[in-house]
Amino acid sequence: PGYIDGVRRFVQQQKLHGVMLVPRVSEDQALADMLNDIGCRYVRIAAVAVLIPGFMKLWIPEVTDTSLVMLTWLSLGSIIGNFAAQPLLHVFVITNRVKWPAIVTFLGGVLNLIIVMALVHWTDWDLYAIAGVSGAIDLVRSTVFVPWYAARCLALPKGTFYPLLGRLGAAFIGLVGVFTAVVWILKPTSLLALASTILLLGGLGMVWNLVFVATPTQVRFGLQVILEKMKS
Repeated sequence: PGYIDGVRRFVQQQKLHGVMLVPRVSEDQALADMLNDIGCRYVRIAAVAVLIPGFMKLWIPEVTDTSLVMLTWLSLGSIIGNFAAQPLLHVFVITNRVKWPAIVTFLGGVLNLIIVMALVHWTDWDLYAIAGVSGAIDLVRSTVFVPWYAARCLALPKGTFYPLLGRLGAAFIGLVGVFTAVVWILKPTSLLALASTILLLGGLGMVWNLVFVATPTQVRFGLQVILEKMKS
């Protein structure tokens, strides 16, 4: 509720006519309902990443080797960490304990810059160093500091959130594996096949999240929303 009220004030102060909701904010139905209430249009944005060169060539024809795929793989550390730790980041705002998260993020950025400059200077890793180091530092921050400090803010045992992060991280890695396997099997070679494959992956992603990520309460809520939409 606190963060939704903050978004409401920001949208009204800036007099925004429309916004884009990116994952995982795009999954927050309460936020979407609030935007409807204040008359602000919104578009939900989804993300699909399949790490196969042939798949990327359909919308980036200049891809001639596996370099872009390698860069994407190296960036996955940041994506996995943020995916798993995203719900816990709200704890810092709700409890008004944002000083240390900000300091850790700043120090991580400084460390990232130092390591990348050293690798670029003394090795030939170039862009791989930038993507790999950034992803690794983000992964460590999201999986080590964030769950520990979130538990501290809520006066809970230090290891409270680590099982949750492990489950979410494993679910994300498994989902990427399923997506990659499906594309490897189907091998889309046209934009129409690409669009069909993305629709299939979207459906698989929803089922995967319902089975491996969502709690029974969240599943019941989701089914209730779907039934209400179908009736209306």
